[in-house]
Amino acid sequence: AWTRRPSTAPSRPSAVEIVGRLARCGTTFDLWECDRSGCADLGARFKDPVGCELRPCVVCSKRRRRRLLRQYRPLVASLGTAERPPAFVTLTVPNVAPDDVESAVVRLVAAFRELRRRVGWTSRAVKGAGARGLWALEITYNAETGMVHPHLHVLVDLLYLPQAELTRMWGECYPGALIVDIRRTRGGRWGATRELVKYVTKGWELPAAVLGAIGSALWRKRAVQTFGWSRAELKAARGVPGPSSLDTAGGSSQTHEAPLPKGPPCPTCHGELSRRTAPGDPLRGDPGPDVRRLPRRSADWLAESGRRWRERGGGAA
Repeated sequence: AWTRRPSTAPSRPSAVEIVGRLARCGTTFDLWECDRSGCADLGARFKDPVGCELRPCVVCSKRRRRRLLRQYRPLVASLGTAERPPAFVTLTVPNVAPDDVESAVVRLVAAFRELRRRVGWTSRAVKGAGARGLWALEITYNAETGMVHPHLHVLVDLLYLPQAELTRMWGECYPGALIVDIRRTRGGRWGATRELVKYVTKGWELPAAVLGAIGSALWRKRAVQTFGWSRAELKAARGVPGPSSLDTAGGSSQTHEAPLPKGPPCPTCHGELSRRTAPGDPLRGDPGPDVRRLPRRSADWLAESGRRWRERGGGAA
């Protein structure tokens, strides 16, 4: 009989745990040591602050922004031309309570999927094909009403579509949604990419209770997603070997395993540092003045994130 394999994915944290992780951001450290013979810093230890990697974190979002820009830049380069840049579309829905964010986001993404199947949502580059692009999820908060507003920003190589027609199509896909904005991008395709990524990597200055509820509801949900490209095109754009590059001689395919993550480089000899703390089990508290900080990432700005949340009463450490 078939048995279900237990899931190894981390369970969804509660709202209280989300706020607590934000408060502890940058207060734990991974320890590294240089053991390369001939290095002037042989035996020297270095500390690397561990971020919370949560979407609402003001500080960790800086690294997420750089990572997303590197990831999606090759894809955006194929959207439109310098003379005819892609369109920037904003699709809105009615405000919801913080406890209803998860269901609203699921419905929003499903409605956008339905919109892409409609006649008129076609590409300028490929005749008769569906438009290609990226969408990003943004959530804003109204302090006066206590409601949140989820909406999508879409960068798309779309054939000309009047705003009135797009508004009608979006209202059919998401009843009650009335506001749609469509405009040509400014600053070129690269500027449009920065604008799109900005919405999903900005810090959320929200009350702790609202922030925890939203962070828990959006746990492990996509904030940026491509559409219109085939899987092979996505792999080629990101430099991932596709099925055609695998060795299938003799009826068996070669296994391509992802390389193990490397340690940070030594500031002196630039060789790979050796880890002195177990992965996933960082050192709690500052290891002391004799342990130097890695220059590749500033511990100060990571610790600053946790300090902000503790001062605002965002949860116990």
